[in-house]
Amino acid sequence: KYIRPIIKICLAISIVLLSSCLGEDADNCSPATSEISVLLKCDINTTGTDVFTSVVKHVDLYVYNEAGMLQHEEHLTKQQLEEEEYIHSLSLTHGNHILVAWMNTSDEYEITGTAQLQTARLMLKCGETGEVTSDTEPIYHGSSTLTVNRENKIVTVHMMKNTNYITLTTRFNRTLPQSVSIHTYITGTNGHYNFE
Repeated sequence: KYIRPIIKICLAISIVLLSSCLGEDADNCSPATSEISVLLKCDINTTGTDVFTSVVKHVDLYVYNEAGMLQHEEHLTKQQLEEEEYIHSLSLTHGNHILVAWMNTSDEYEITGTAQLQTARLMLKCGETGEVTSDTEPIYHGSSTLTVNRENKIVTVHMMKNTNYITLTTRFNRTLPQSVSIHTYITGTNGHYNFE
C-alpha cells in the first residue's frame, strides 16, 4: 500500500533533478565543452611569410580561463604536429579562454608559475655568477584570446621570434699583440618574459 506512492515520489524527484541539468539553467551541471582547432603560424617577421614548419622543434601550449587560471597544458613535438597537419585539436569548456604558445624553448630556459597567467614566466637560466655562457637558440611566442561555444572554429596563434643575436664589432687605434685576451660582456634584463 505504501510502496507505490514512495516509488512515484522517487520518480518525480529523479525527473526534477534530471530536468534541471537538461534545462536552460544548468549552473549545477557539468560545463559544456566544444572542440576547437589551433593553427600555429610564425608569420610575424620582416618577410610576412609563415616559416612555422621550417623552424618548429616543439611547442608548449597553455590554455587559461577568463580568470587567468590554467585549464590545460600540452607539449607538442614536431612529429605530432606533422601528423595532425599542423592543426591541433583541443576540447575546451564554453567561455572565454587565452591560449599561450612557446616554441623551441631549450634546456637554457625555465618556465615557472604557470598555474596563473599573471605569475607565469619564462626565464633564461644563468650560472652562479649571473652570466649566460651558452649560445641560446631562438625562441618563439604567441598568444590569442577566444570564445568557445557550440560552433566549431579554427583559432590561429601568430608567433614571433623573441630572441635576436647581437653582433659586436671592436676597432682599436693600434695593432694588438696576439697574446692579448679581450673579454666582452653584454648585460641586460631581457632574460625574463611574462606570458603576455
